[in-house]
Amino acid sequence: MNHTLKPVGIDSHLSPIMLKAMLQIKQVISIHHLKKIGSSAVLVAAIVWGLRVIVIEGFVLASPRNWAGDFTSAFYDEIYWKDDGYMYGPVFTIVKSISNQFPDLFRVEMFAASNVLVFIATLLILWKVFDVQRLNIVEKLSILALVSTFSHLYYAFSVSAFPEFLELMLIALTFYLIKKGRLKSSMVILGVAAMVKIVPIILLPFLFPLVGLSGVIAFLVTIFLFLTTMVIYLDINYFQAFYKVFEITVRGSGNIFHPESTEHYGLSSALGRLGISSLTTNAVIFAAIIMIGVTYTLALSSSMLFSRKFSKEKGLEFLLVLTSALIPFVSSSTHRHSFIFLIPLAFFIVKVKNVWARFVFTASFLLISIPIYGIFQLDFRIISYLYLEPVIMNFVILLLLISVGIVRKKEKSSSE
Repeated sequence: MNHTLKPVGIDSHLSPIMLKAMLQIKQVISIHHLKKIGSSAVLVAAIVWGLRVIVIEGFVLASPRNWAGDFTSAFYDEIYWKDDGYMYGPVFTIVKSISNQFPDLFRVEMFAASNVLVFIATLLILWKVFDVQRLNIVEKLSILALVSTFSHLYYAFSVSAFPEFLELMLIALTFYLIKKGRLKSSMVILGVAAMVKIVPIILLPFLFPLVGLSGVIAFLVTIFLFLTTMVIYLDINYFQAFYKVFEITVRGSGNIFHPESTEHYGLSSALGRLGISSLTTNAVIFAAIIMIGVTYTLALSSSMLFSRKFSKEKGLEFLLVLTSALIPFVSSSTHRHSFIFLIPLAFFIVKVKNVWARFVFTASFLLISIPIYGIFQLDFRIISYLYLEPVIMNFVILLLLISVGIVRKKEKSSSE
């Protein structure tokens, strides 16, 4: 008797409808997998391209000119810095005193190399603050792509913007310590950041609700200790030391309006370059000061509203991005390398869940980050203006962040 054997498997027990459904699911999974691979490949290519530009512009081409820029001029040029004075904050009074003892060690190449180490440390700290380890591979690569293609980053490397790199790292560390509950330590670190350059002091009102009076005292004690080093090293009194801390701000205020300069990127200079002939110089400066004051006040209000609606973790992430973005906007002496303080925004963008909000933030970041008008040969004056005047998009980004804090609805659960 001849029996025909039929293979017995899972498929033999399934109806045609179920089989069709399973095939469709497999196709969807396959398409999703292919999209993930494609996205990853594009992002890796962007990262490689960005790193290549950083190496070429920030080091290969910058090395022959000794990374000439504000910091190298201030630190090594006797016109700006003599043994009895300083250009930056008290932190560099200490650094300068040490470098005088070891001039062969404290060469410009050392600071150029230190910038790389400091920036890598900054990325690792931001990685922890934003809990990037919880994100998928595409989101992680998106962050690295946004950061590596940020043109103001390679410029900062090319001029050895060590003070700005150090400030950014210390600010990121401040928020990391707050996240870990080490409030006094965080304010000590913020105090050190303020003694690199005074502008990080603007973070104090934002952080006061989190750190309390004891945190503020720790901040002030840190500043006092650094003033003491100035008193000893420069042989001056505390009043003179206090004045010297703000001297860079006073000196920067003298340069607040320079529309003819290719080095000054503050708000008033950018407005002046618009060519509004009907406004006088004083009117432009006054308008810039009013815009800065109003924006700062709105940002402070927005941060308070946001912290009431969302968890501590989300509140810290939002606060870090918001306050960092304020630094180049409110500074009296803003240069291209000042905009590296927008880098935390790259971490924030990827974690935004609303598709339209993420698109708007990403587009805003790219307009300030990449010379799109040059790459795609777009003859639109507004696009080139927004890239060439990064403080304008800085202002737009601040308004977007402020609106997020004001209009977003209260979080309903632990997940967005």
